[in-house]
Amino acid sequence: HRPFDRATLVVALSAALAGACLSTPARSATFQRILPSDSLTFRDAHLREDLIFEWHGADPVFTVQSSTARRSLHAVVSFALPPLGGFTVTSASLQLNQTAASNGEAILTRALPLGESWSETSTSWLTRQLFQPWRVRGGTVGGAWLDRKLLSNGTKNTVVDWRIGPLVSAWQTGDLPNYGLLLAADPESGEHSVGFGARENANAALRPKLVLRYTDEPPAIHAGTAEIQPPAVVVSHMEGQCLAWQPADAWRSIVVRAPGGPPSRSPRRAA
Repeated sequence: HRPFDRATLVVALSAALAGACLSTPARSATFQRILPSDSLTFRDAHLREDLIFEWHGADPVFTVQSSTARRSLHAVVSFALPPLGGFTVTSASLQLNQTAASNGEAILTRALPLGESWSETSTSWLTRQLFQPWRVRGGTVGGAWLDRKLLSNGTKNTVVDWRIGPLVSAWQTGDLPNYGLLLAADPESGEHSVGFGARENANAALRPKLVLRYTDEPPAIHAGTAEIQPPAVVVSHMEGQCLAWQPADAWRSIVVRAPGGPPSRSPRRAA
């Protein structure tokens, strides 16, 4: 065979490199978008357990309060998502400015998906909109909690960042209806409250924001399941020994059954 001369070798290598570059897939792009609250895209209100018909959808601050004496306050927030066809949400956070706290005690507050639609101008502890009650008073929950925070005087005048990416992704794909979020404090936290700047706040810097991060790549998986190992085990005795487990921060008990015995409920909160 005739050996390659230098010019032929250069041409051959250039062609090979060009082919490799053409065959390499393009790198994905990642984007961030900050959505400020306004009257068209954002709604917020708080619901008072002690005044079940009273609505608070126009207050400059919405409040979350824990109470064991039927004086709880829940907050509801919702926001319209921008069209993101062809994109995948990688993370999302609801940023709320905490403007008030009742005292130095911390309260455990959770963000949960709402299970029903509601109106900012007529929602209350009893009703989600005019003449239409919540299925569950104080706001119908549509799933497990997404994020939780310990809030107190120590977090006053800071931005509380609620991580809600999986829920926003489910809204975007249409797997769940977008009814917004419920913020509720654990009643066992005592009689304490925290306040957040609402959409109607005169100071624009204190109003809520939604931060979206998304990519032009398709999702790695559309849906999946995962097992979370509990941090505690509860032991019960009913006609023999029965072992039942549950997460220490579960809000609902787990029904268990001993061999040959009737069903029982494990304690509300594991020791």
